[in-house]
Amino acid sequence: MGKRWLSRLGVAIAAAGALTLSTATAAWATKAPEPTEKGGNVTTCVKAGLSGDKLFGADKAKGASNKAGSGTVSRDKKTLDVTINDGYTASGIVVKGGNGYHVYQGPFEGPTTIEGMVSPKNKGGKIPEISHWFVCGDKSEEPGEEPGEEPGEEPGEEPGEEPGEEPGEEPGEEPGEEPGDEGGLPVTGAPAAAILVAGLGLLGGGAALMLRRRQRFVSDLSED
Repeated sequence: MGKRWLSRLGVAIAAAGALTLSTATAAWATKAPEPTEKGGNVTTCVKAGLSGDKLFGADKAKGASNKAGSGTVSRDKKTLDVTINDGYTASGIVVKGGNGYHVYQGPFEGPTTIEGMVSPKNKGGKIPEISHWFVCGDKSEEPGEEPGEEPGEEPGEEPGEEPGEEPGEEPGEEPGEEPGDEGGLPVTGAPAAAILVAGLGLLGGGAALMLRRRQRFVSDLSED
């Protein structure tokens, strides 16, 4: 009884794991978009009208892979599935077969899988075997960052300094003005000197008047 129960539990766990893996794969796999058909042959990203460099590909109807991603060709050599790895963005995918090629325009940002890509139909209306294929693109860029520039800093500006302000100068202060001075006429020693002269004059006048009165009083006594 115990062995049978453990066996059933193992089967249930395996089924749940397979279902989870299948759901996760379906979530990041996408059907190939409508391609642009072109005649002739192509071997470079520039000629195909795609930006970036050739990330990976194959010269025959076979799979290929590297750190940027991988591609798988079906057994009948007519269908291509491509996976773009995390950290890379494909600008487009080229599938060549027969007398022309298809360009599947991106961007396809990894991680993602593009399924069901084929070459153009031949004159008989059938899909020919893939002769070669390749993926164009580059590494994904971090959003909001310019190369060689620190984020949040204006070029040519010193950190912590307000634009248009001379270093060492307090804001709102006019050059040559001492703190605490009020506007108006400058304070000089003239009013104090005038007050001093006026006071001395008053004292001198009072002393002269007292001296004169005393002389008169003495004169009156001598006449008596």
